[in-house]
Amino acid sequence: MRTDTRNSYLESINKAIAFIESNSTTDIQLKDIATQANLSQYHFHRVFKSLTGDTTKNFLTRLRLEKAALKLKHSQTDIGQIAFDCGYQNHETFTRAFKDYFCLSPLEYRNSIAGLTANKQNEYEKENIDLNSLNVQGPIIKTIPGLHLAYIRHTGSYDKVGSSFQRLMFWAATHLVLRLKPVTIGIVHDNPDLTAEPHIRFDACVLVSKEIKPSGEIGYKKIEGVTTKQLCKGPIRPC
Repeated sequence: MRTDTRNSYLESINKAIAFIESNSTTDIQLKDIATQANLSQYHFHRVFKSLTGDTTKNFLTRLRLEKAALKLKHSQTDIGQIAFDCGYQNHETFTRAFKDYFCLSPLEYRNSIAGLTANKQNEYEKENIDLNSLNVQGPIIKTIPGLHLAYIRHTGSYDKVGSSFQRLMFWAATHLVLRLKPVTIGIVHDNPDLTAEPHIRFDACVLVSKEIKPSGEIGYKKIEGVTTKQLCKGPIRPC
């Protein structure tokens, strides 16, 4: 594949992935995603598989089910509601898909996680770790102006993300969009306890001085809102 053709496809697939991630809980169809990439459905399917190593269906299913797993772990929301919140129209379809992916039904998964949490609490008690006595300050909440970010999507082991930052910084420097004091940011999308290493998504980002036009593997996003910062003083013991 020619470099200019590959760069054009990368730009299209980045748009499609951003659309999927923003709409994974809705009833999106292949035609909707292909439209975002400005490609025919047939062509889009082939290009997506070639560049990501995955099918659109598998990618979307993984996002939905891993989101559901987190909800099962961290909330007591009714399983039927979780199914609906994660893009499934009925409980049966969700349960079947969840069991195919995790080898446990949603209820079995929730119960197994509850057991692990109880075991971890017992470990803290045996080691006399008082969670309330840890020197952790309350969160500091700051309102920030919009951040212009150039980014490269890295998929795979966190150990290899350095090369993405190197390519990103070289691009930003040669295109004269770096701020006087460069600021890099990492955006983590997946929980390694749930997501297989080859599918872990990480955005290597650098703060740029203005909005940029996406080009090839270089994407653009603007982040607005608030951030929180939490400080912990003293040694951090592994759990």
